[in-house]
Amino acid sequence: MPKGRQQTTPPKRPAEQLTEADRILRAKTPHEIFSISKNATCHEIKTRYRELAKKYDASKGIIHKSAPEKKRSNRIMAKINDSFSYLKEEHGC
Repeated sequence: MPKGRQQTTPPKRPAEQLTEADRILRAKTPHEIFSISKNATCHEIKTRYRELAKKYDASKGIIHKSAPEKKRSNRIMAKINDSFSYLKEEHGC
């Protein structure tokens, strides 16, 4: 790094510019994680779960190459799996 330049951290993204992964990690409720309404059907819940699992499963995704990316994917999948269990029970699926 050239002299006189300080290393800075990247600015935080506004909520509307968050990636789906960031949105999942910041979500507070299972409905926010799945991006579904509170009166979603069992079919909608299962379909959304399959979409998210296919995208973020570290053992299946080809986009996850490094150890930090796999660790992040595992955290995301843990939230997705917990939310799916809760939603299945809540909606009687």
